[in-house]
Amino acid sequence: MARFRNSLATISRAWPLRRIEVNPTPQISEPTAQYIEDELTREELRGLTAIFWGRSTVLVILSFWALTLPFERSGGYLLALLVFGLLGALPRLLVKHGLQQKIILGLFVLLDVSVLTFLLIVPPPFYVDGWTPQINLRLPNFLYVGIYIVGMALSYSPWLVLLSGFMAAVAWSIGFAWVATLPASVLSSSRKTLDTGISSEAVIASFLDRNTVSLTIWYNQVLFIFLVTVTPL
Repeated sequence: MARFRNSLATISRAWPLRRIEVNPTPQISEPTAQYIEDELTREELRGLTAIFWGRSTVLVILSFWALTLPFERSGGYLLALLVFGLLGALPRLLVKHGLQQKIILGLFVLLDVSVLTFLLIVPPPFYVDGWTPQINLRLPNFLYVGIYIVGMALSYSPWLVLLSGFMAAVAWSIGFAWVATLPASVLSSSRKTLDTGISSEAVIASFLDRNTVSLTIWYNQVLFIFLVTVTPL
């Protein structure tokens, strides 16, 4: 045992134990207001980039579809798709160069929904003779308004989604009101039709009338815009 203790003493003298100093916890400085603002700006720009690429992907797919049509029809569609591509690229470039984001985005959202509403409601010149804007209000083309709002959700910005939904509802309602006030338009609603007690044949004939404008369709379209807007939030 004495020999073992002597061996330990020899080892201790040869390799003395060092005192381990524990550094105090480093103080983490709180982020400054400028740092937070810069981070928000970078996140918003990333959101705009995501919207741009998502939008571009949809436009490319639609372009392939347009190319399958005769040129007299595809030319108009391709021009419209090009306009939407430019409207998607310009706000990203302007914000990237330091312009105020909310003002720029608000203006371009207004342009977006205005152009989209015009294209979906006003019949193009190559449609068949007798085609009316009233008929366009019943087509499933309106679903593209929902796709537009869903695309805005890629920004992860609630205020931008709400702004897009609000402006889309206003623009579509204005377009709907323009059609409804045309001299040839005949206003109807499901309640009015059912309360009059007319025959089934008359109800179907009224629905198929190219000049009929159903307020019930408008109610459902505005409700659709509302649901698509608030669901991603």
